[in-house]
Amino acid sequence: ALPISGSAGTAYFVTVTATATSGYLASAPSTVSSSHADTSQVKAPTNVAVAPSTTTVGAVTVSFTASAGTAPSSYTASVCTGSGTGCGTAQTIASGGSMTGLVAGTSYYVQINTVAPTGYVASAAVNAGPAMATLQLSAPTAVTLGYGSTAGSLTVTFTAPSPAAPSQAYTALACTNSAMTTGCVASQPVTNGGQITGLAFTPGSAGTAYFVSATATASPGYLASSASSISASHADTSQVNAPTGVTVVPGSSTTTASLSVTYSASTGTAPSSYSMEYCTGAGMTGTCVTLTNYVSGTAVTGLAAGATYYTEVIANAPTSPSGAYLSATSSVVSGVATIQLVAPTNVTVTPGHRQVSVTFVASSNAPSGQLYTAEACTGTGPLSNCTTGTPVTGTTATVTGISSSTSYYVAIIADASTGYLQAVAQASGTYNPT
Repeated sequence: ALPISGSAGTAYFVTVTATATSGYLASAPSTVSSSHADTSQVKAPTNVAVAPSTTTVGAVTVSFTASAGTAPSSYTASVCTGSGTGCGTAQTIASGGSMTGLVAGTSYYVQINTVAPTGYVASAAVNAGPAMATLQLSAPTAVTLGYGSTAGSLTVTFTAPSPAAPSQAYTALACTNSAMTTGCVASQPVTNGGQITGLAFTPGSAGTAYFVSATATASPGYLASSASSISASHADTSQVNAPTGVTVVPGSSTTTASLSVTYSASTGTAPSSYSMEYCTGAGMTGTCVTLTNYVSGTAVTGLAAGATYYTEVIANAPTSPSGAYLSATSSVVSGVATIQLVAPTNVTVTPGHRQVSVTFVASSNAPSGQLYTAEACTGTGPLSNCTTGTPVTGTTATVTGISSSTSYYVAIIADASTGYLQAVAQASGTYNPT
């Protein structure tokens, strides 16, 4: 009969017959026995696995899925040095149980056996592994701090525990007191030479002083360490304040298109210097130029007349102490590069009947097609109480509709056009129409 593992054996009836031997005849069959099941076999557990303990040094844990069908009376486990070889004394175990008393850091196999109930035999042993008996990580040592690369950060260095794997992970806790109880920032992952971030800083002021401890986190085969000794305090990286009041001023050079940028100095800790960057595209794109050691109001020349430029001013971090501060950048402000027109010259006035005629020499730096306006003005000074301007396309003009009994100042205005600033010339003296 073939048993079906995990199920009760098949019920059988039996008769016994004495076979014929020399000088004898075979007997008749005996009476029929009562029925009885044959011996069966329990099934082996499945999904057997062994792993380092997450709670106990020098231990491994065993997990498995219980046998299907009729359950064994119990399960036993043996620790082995090989797969099914070098096995020690078996002990009763349940899934999730631990095998303890092992050499931490040594890898082991585990063999699982079933204990058969009455009417069954045990399944074949199942082997699993290897897995390392858990090691206890020691705490990192020699924690030191330095300025970080972002505002509100610290660089953390330490000596890793000797049994730790190269990929061992760590966490760091930062607090503002050495008892590690106040001003604490939630523990965060950190690597040796890496950074912790999100610390408190006030722009324009020195960073906040922190103490830090490091802990080796639990990884497969290891238990987490205790916290390291507390580092000496160190300020996190701060940031200078950005300059304010940034304004673009059209240029006043008479020879080249220019502009200048004015700003108010940063408050708080002073930057080492200021830089100004200007670009041809919005969002600081296109062609960009950075001017170092830029002084507020300094003219930037050689630009394209009438072109819009986008500018920002950078407060550069102090160089001492090194790394203590980061630079800060102002908001972006745009403006147009311009050329200051030179005033027309040689303005000559000839009075006429209720009008004056004017001739002049055009502005020396005027672009082709430059337009002018001629005005006659009264009052206590030039260019007050003026007539409606007379457009001028050449270098002569006649201003009409004025009184013959009034004295006038006469002015020629070089009109502002794209990329140019207005210039004014006026005739000396006053003139009366005839």
